[in-house]
Amino acid sequence: MISIDYNMGAVFCSQINRLDDMLDGTTVFVVPDYQRKYSWEGAKVDDLWNDLMDNCKNSDRPYLLGPVIMVKKPGTDPAFSEIVDGQNRLVTLALLFCALRDSLSKHEPVETGDKDDYDNLVKEIDKSVKTDAEQRPLIVLNNGDANDVFTGICTRKDVPVQSSESGMQITANYKILLDYANSLCKHHFDNSSPRTAMRNIKRLLNTIKNNTCFVYIEINDEDHAHQIFQSMNSKGQKLHQSDLIKSLLLQTVQNGDRDGVKDRWKKIMSLPSIQKHPDDFLYYSMLSRTCPKLQDGSDEVLKMKMYTVVKNKCKDPVDVDRYLRDLSEDSHIIEALNRPDTLRSNAGYDHDFVYLFFGIQQVHAKYLRRPIIAACREWGFSDKTKSLADCLLKFFFMYRTISKSDINQIKRIARDVTCQILDKRGLDEVLYTVLKSQRPGSTEDNIDQETFMNKFMKNINDLKRPVAAYILCSLEKKLNDSQGTRADSYRYYVDHIFPSNPGDGWANRDELRDHKNRLGNLTLLDIKWDPSAQNRSFENKLGNGTRRYSNSDVELNKKYLVNYTQWGVKEIEDRENKLVEHARKIWDLSEYSRRAKKPQDSGM
Repeated sequence: MISIDYNMGAVFCSQINRLDDMLDGTTVFVVPDYQRKYSWEGAKVDDLWNDLMDNCKNSDRPYLLGPVIMVKKPGTDPAFSEIVDGQNRLVTLALLFCALRDSLSKHEPVETGDKDDYDNLVKEIDKSVKTDAEQRPLIVLNNGDANDVFTGICTRKDVPVQSSESGMQITANYKILLDYANSLCKHHFDNSSPRTAMRNIKRLLNTIKNNTCFVYIEINDEDHAHQIFQSMNSKGQKLHQSDLIKSLLLQTVQNGDRDGVKDRWKKIMSLPSIQKHPDDFLYYSMLSRTCPKLQDGSDEVLKMKMYTVVKNKCKDPVDVDRYLRDLSEDSHIIEALNRPDTLRSNAGYDHDFVYLFFGIQQVHAKYLRRPIIAACREWGFSDKTKSLADCLLKFFFMYRTISKSDINQIKRIARDVTCQILDKRGLDEVLYTVLKSQRPGSTEDNIDQETFMNKFMKNINDLKRPVAAYILCSLEKKLNDSQGTRADSYRYYVDHIFPSNPGDGWANRDELRDHKNRLGNLTLLDIKWDPSAQNRSFENKLGNGTRRYSNSDVELNKKYLVNYTQWGVKEIEDRENKLVEHARKIWDLSEYSRRAKKPQDSGM
């Protein structure tokens, strides 16, 4: 049963339509800007093909493929409708017809009579794929790359190299259907004459087109189409908050301004990491601009409620413009946080920010994103922002080393620091908020150096690769800083000196097996390293020539590895003790504690 709200003011009509009535070559179906992209995965394509083939064996009953919702556009030639719901099913059915048509081309007959039957069958299939007049696809997608791919398949032209996920999915699904169609055509042409094979395939095609039915719902009000699209979030494939927010923005502005909003949104969302996780981007942008009124954070924005927040904020086109400007400003900061290597393209970029943003990734300090985005926006990529990011990262690492479970203090600090930045507070007051439990003479629980180092020593016996990368890059940076050089975190990757898969050169492999993930057995390699030496003996890895430890530019290797002539438990422990002495200096927050100043009348 379908329930429709007639109080919305739009005019609705609904009926059962056959696929043959819809894809008849006279109406073009357009996917509007506010819709999400084509997204069916291969498993759904398999299910559709199997269901259609089963139904063809029982051709006396219809196959109901659910509702489709359209907005009819009157006075257009050719006629066209916007798809509010049904894109994935209609596009996949069109791909199925293309696959059947293209499979038939491998069995094109040479006899004149058979050739006429073949041409008529191809025309019949094309009628469900392309318009009668312009010979363009009956469905137009809202993603440029995906639409180019889909058009190439429908018109039998060269399919362009696609860059979007939607375009790649269309190509993949077409290949799945082409495999099915090839098998079907081969079966018929191998077991009967060409004319009989084509007659059987035409009968199957007609059964699919006549028996596949939709509940066709048509509305005549575009604004209500947006609302229907949004309300459908509670059923079927769940929409991202970003889908709903995009739809809201387009609905809020006038028709003539929608192309501009669409282009601005597309530009913002086209950055690689943002395109991959759009909801995360919108959420951290929103958090970095939000200061909750209640100190317990009970009125914090929830990720699943972002649409409601934007709806309350964007009441008119001016609000939409301001919101898009905010997103554009934050997008480059968040892209740098997600992909620190992109900072290299900036003139005069600072290696320290690459290291800090890399560290935030490696220790999974996602809550630090909020204040750091706010700081980058307010202070730029300045020494102030660098000091705050360095302090936050070190504090987070020390705190999590000691307390594995309670993350609430980190969340509260991130919120309070963001509020202070938004309130135009200075760095010294912000540092106090981070380190108030660190200050000398405090009666609160301190994260003092000895407590941290004791926990640190216990945790470095079995390090996971991301945390090991952060620790080793921090040590390398410390060694480089001491002699005025720069360490670039993205040049390095973690190497086990005694390897995870040791070759024949390790006679003491049984003795070392339980020590392979210790800090003393881990080092960094750069791009000059010879990967063929990875699992060889210590002597081979040490080497005398280029691309070995002995010729490495990495300070951890030059100072604390090449002086060993063999590798065993004793050497691992000796090297580890030397590295730990540097660690004591790295994770020392006393300098920031001295700079911290208690906020005045902040209510913190």
